[in-house]
Amino acid sequence: NDLCKEALFGPLGATSLTFELPPAPSPLALSPQPAALPADRPAFDDFSPGQPAAGAVGLAGDVMKVLNLHLRGGEWNGRTLIEPAAFREMHTV
Repeated sequence: NDLCKEALFGPLGATSLTFELPPAPSPLALSPQPAALPADRPAFDDFSPGQPAAGAVGLAGDVMKVLNLHLRGGEWNGRTLIEPAAFREMHTV
């Protein structure tokens, strides 16, 4: 989480993004939508916050900044945030 905040989220200005559990009470939209929404905060742990493969949580505008970073090949405002070789590997199946 700290590495992503320092290397990606901070330079993007995506300050709401985190891999940590948001503080209660935070309105959350989960995607994909589970069959039943968690009734309490501990149930949110089932969605594995805290590890990058589970995905970050944050405001939609900040998520769009990350998507735009990918559309721009890892560059943001003239700065390379994701090196070309790493970017290619990230986008290879």
